[in-house]
Amino acid sequence: MLRFLGVDPGLKHTGWCVIEGKKVLGRGVIIPPGSRKIPVEVALRVVLQGLEEVCQKYAPHLAAVEQVTWYGIRRRILIPLAHVAGTVVGFLVGKNVPTFLLLAAQRPKVHGKSSWSEHEKDAYGLAIVAQKFVNAKDAGELSTRRKP
Repeated sequence: MLRFLGVDPGLKHTGWCVIEGKKVLGRGVIIPPGSRKIPVEVALRVVLQGLEEVCQKYAPHLAAVEQVTWYGIRRRILIPLAHVAGTVVGFLVGKNVPTFLLLAAQRPKVHGKSSWSEHEKDAYGLAIVAQKFVNAKDAGELSTRRKP
């Protein structure tokens, strides 16, 4: 059975969740130390270290990372956040983990799970979407051909 990793990248909070079938194997939030503004390179170092531990422990087969998109607010954060997302994708690809980039609008809202942080819920939603895509493809429900 395939293991799916969902990652909700962030400078201060990077959520992750690993699922296999309907079972959640692990989840968490990678948080750089301190509460002040931190340099991007510090955030990247902490995020990569955390993801290294996740990959070693759970050995995901596929991953889904939330793509950074500008929705018209807080534009200054867009480029540093894109650095984090791009670094996460590059790290996973370097680990030979095929990785999907998904828009926030493509993941379902996760209800319940009241003890989970929003970042964990978002990461779970991303993993679920990747799992559904792969299952649909395996079932032949997706076509790679365009209709005329």
